[in-house]
Amino acid sequence: MRACVGDVHRGFLVLKQLVAPLPPAVHAVLQVGDLGLTRADVERWAVGGLPPLGLERPVCWIDGNWDDFGGLGLRALDAPAELAPGLVYVPRGTVLELGACASAAWAVRSRATGNATAHGASTGGPSS
Repeated sequence: MRACVGDVHRGFLVLKQLVAPLPPAVHAVLQVGDLGLTRADVERWAVGGLPPLGLERPVCWIDGNWDDFGGLGLRALDAPAELAPGLVYVPRGTVLELGACASAAWAVRSRATGNATAHGASTGGPSS
């Protein structure tokens, strides 16, 4: 099961409060537009190995105009990419199967070994 949240505009605490009471059956969150991430946010999560946004489940994220395209290098990406542990960016004009949302990070890592399908979406790997 997945949950969708949109336009939190750097309200990371609000996002955490919305996601926290979701049942354990919700394996991933689809954040649609205007998360408001900056390069500093992603670097802090990547270096510390911390769960993005303090959430204990994966976040698949589609950007909005509040996101730092230049600093994050988003325009250069043409397939889903794990920007920090558990934080998967889904570029505009790409497809990520909803069934693969929870395993998208696995698919991105597996591309190097040839185990992922086109656009980084997974048809195998960990079940969602």
